[in-house]
Amino acid sequence: KHETSKNFKCGECDYGTNYKSSLKSHVLMHKPSKVFKCGQCYFATNHKSNLKKHMLGHETLTSFKCAQCDFGARLKLQLKKHLLIHDIYKKLKCGQCDYATGYK
Repeated sequence: KHETSKNFKCGECDYGTNYKSSLKSHVLMHKPSKVFKCGQCYFATNHKSNLKKHMLGHETLTSFKCAQCDFGARLKLQLKKHLLIHDIYKKLKCGQCDYATGYK
């Protein structure tokens, strides 16, 4: 059987991810406290200022664009970190489909 595994799973629903930070943001959605949620992804926070900073990342006006995908960054360092993903994905590709990952 051909499956993808998610290393971090939500205890409240069937959400799963390979990133601990994504799970932390997702879990906030289940809390009844005052939470600020992103309307474009799973990010959530208890602080409005954090949401404002996060939303800047969704803006289409970015100075640094990835030549390999549609990713854009406001800072050169963010683009450099993103480019590492492409190097990792090149190393671990599925032989049955186009799926690629950085996790074994």
